[in-house]
Amino acid sequence: MFIAWGTAGTLFFNDAAQPLFGGPSAIGQPAQKVFAENWDTLAPVFDQVRQGKPVNIPNIIFSLNRHGYAETVSFTFSCIPILNEAGEAGMLVTATENINPLNIDQRKQAEDAVRQSELRFRELADSMPQIVWTATADGYTDYYNKQWYLLIGNENEFGDNSFLKHIHPDDQARCIETWHNVVRSGEPYEIEYRFKVKYPVEGYQWFLVRALPIKNDSGQIIKWYGTCTDIDEVKRIEHTLRESEERFRLLVDSAPVMVWMSDPQMQITFFNKRWLEFTGRGMEQELWDGWKEGILPDDLKTGLVAYEEAFEARRDFEVEFRLKRHDGQYRWIVCNGIPRYSYNGAFLGYIGTSIDIHERKTIRLELEKRVAERTHEISLKNTALEETTRKLTAINHQLELRNEELRQSEERYLRMTNEVEDYAIILLSREGYIENWNKGAEKIKGYTADETIGKHFRLFYTHTDQQQGLAERLIEEAKVNGKSTYEGWRVRKDGSTLWAYTVITALHDDKNDIIGFSKVTRDLTQKKQAEDRLKMYAEQLEQKNMELERSNTELSSFSYVASHDLQEPLRKIQAFGNLIQSRDVAHLSETSKDYFNRMVKAAIRMQNLIDSLLEFSRTTTARKNFEPTDLNALLDEVRKELAHRIEEKKAVIESSHLPKLTIIPFQFRQLLSNLISNSLKYSKSDTTPVIEINATFVKAAAMNEKAALPGKDYFRFTVADNGIGFEQEYAEKVFDLFQRLHGRNEYSGSGIGLAICKKIVENHHGFMRAESEPGRGARFFFFIPAK
Repeated sequence: MFIAWGTAGTLFFNDAAQPLFGGPSAIGQPAQKVFAENWDTLAPVFDQVRQGKPVNIPNIIFSLNRHGYAETVSFTFSCIPILNEAGEAGMLVTATENINPLNIDQRKQAEDAVRQSELRFRELADSMPQIVWTATADGYTDYYNKQWYLLIGNENEFGDNSFLKHIHPDDQARCIETWHNVVRSGEPYEIEYRFKVKYPVEGYQWFLVRALPIKNDSGQIIKWYGTCTDIDEVKRIEHTLRESEERFRLLVDSAPVMVWMSDPQMQITFFNKRWLEFTGRGMEQELWDGWKEGILPDDLKTGLVAYEEAFEARRDFEVEFRLKRHDGQYRWIVCNGIPRYSYNGAFLGYIGTSIDIHERKTIRLELEKRVAERTHEISLKNTALEETTRKLTAINHQLELRNEELRQSEERYLRMTNEVEDYAIILLSREGYIENWNKGAEKIKGYTADETIGKHFRLFYTHTDQQQGLAERLIEEAKVNGKSTYEGWRVRKDGSTLWAYTVITALHDDKNDIIGFSKVTRDLTQKKQAEDRLKMYAEQLEQKNMELERSNTELSSFSYVASHDLQEPLRKIQAFGNLIQSRDVAHLSETSKDYFNRMVKAAIRMQNLIDSLLEFSRTTTARKNFEPTDLNALLDEVRKELAHRIEEKKAVIESSHLPKLTIIPFQFRQLLSNLISNSLKYSKSDTTPVIEINATFVKAAAMNEKAALPGKDYFRFTVADNGIGFEQEYAEKVFDLFQRLHGRNEYSGSGIGLAICKKIVENHHGFMRAESEPGRGARFFFFIPAK
């Protein structure tokens, strides 16, 4: 390789190019001087390349002395233009020595090695579940594996235009720009964008595209190897999680109270907007242990003790402390926390609320202080009683105002709860009577608030559960354990039932006395129905398996009888018949000879029939070990096995390139052998038998066969001959056991061969049919799923 730079064509070259220039001293010399002997040929070519046009010169002759003797060598020059950032022009030339005819064998061996390497690579790539592709060093795509064509639905598309054609319009500019940058830099490539696919569902799907440069020993990029991995489901999950997280944050940020969450290690992992607005600090400052900086040191220790004790016991807690507000003032806060669990019962940490009760707390403390002072004064001065009473009245009035504010805050929280529609959230009295009813309850159970408030919640239970007192037992369990859960059938207003999961939680006052219960119900009817269907399917499958085992046992018994008990008498009949014919033939009449001859032939036919039945049985019961197989190699094996019969008939077998499939090799070999043998058997006596075998890939959308599964691609195999044929009305009967269209004296056989073929195709999840006309040959079609 060498570079000719600028108008003078200043030369720079690698070690392999030194023989062209007579050694390293030519570095920095102008091209015209070095290539003086060939300059008439090279000058106009170099001018074209400097104008931006790549040129290929196939036969440039040089006289070299590389091995101690002069030799004439032919080279092919591949010239491409190059530019620097300043717009200066030059060219990069790859000089490839043209192989001497004396070294053709060596070149052929190298080419064969390259083809074998390429074949192994393509077999590996086609077996991978991902899209695999390669590109030239310049970044032009030159290969896709089978997965690409299965996804895009067109195996005729190829090259860069095919790649870009299927990229989402919004991603194309980004794809082109980043790919060109990577090709220039030579760095590994990783990016996400959308492809338009037709399988399994037409539309755009997200893929993760990666590419790595492949370099030679000199560190030069000679190829790019890439993959495309389907990440559409991951993208949808990420989108769903982001939406869920956004809804949660919107909900808690709109709450009128400060909300926080911790992990199972007691570390605080979340604060809502109200908390951050109150403290005037960012989320990063507050997370983990940062929130402790805002609590008055005198309150921090006692508050942490209460929190840690509750955390160890997994119980609710309430603690009061003073928290620094954004203006620097410490204000009294009441903090409530409850443990939270996942759907499978795993402890996730705590969630809690904090409410500013500074005015109420201050008033209470002030009240306590003043009551003490006034009590002391009353004992000293009865005259001050009236003034004290007046001030107490004013303080009580302020307290009532603060309580009203708290009541309004709680009412806003209840309104927020009532808007939830996916869960039925209701409040119950200590005895289980309904006191509150949200929209989710109305949607799930069908009752309005006016129809339920004041009634006992046993209203939603089945008649049997009501008689057994299930509702009352759940209330008692919640009283004892703080919470009760139950999953079972519930009754809607219209009498229909739903499968529901219910959590009843006891509500306590400041003295830890139960004041009522919260009840949250989730409709799991669809989940229950799906589980019931799966259970039913499992029972049906188990029954089918038992029937199949009995059938296989019976078939194995038959195979044993056929292979031992039935064949033994037949062998004796043949043996004794042959002995009589060979030893006593002189003592037999012509009629007896004929009878013995018929008897032996009948025994042979019977043994052939039993062998065919055993073969059919093995096709049904043998282990089905599927293996990736090259069908071209398999067909060659069949040709060798039938070579004598093919030569005897002077038959011609023509075949196109067959695919590689994952099959049961010995059964598929028998399938091809039976079909070819069938064509040889029913060939015309006055015509050279010609048997054509080919395979075609058929997309699901183009399949017009009734037996094809919807949405599945197939390979259609055709075995056609020019034999005697048959009437089309027998096209289905030929696949039945013992079905013969010709007399035994005309054509030999048991009538089981095509039945075995059909069974083998069905073992590969495919189907088979035939077409024919008398005197015009027969065509057998069998369809095997492509995947």
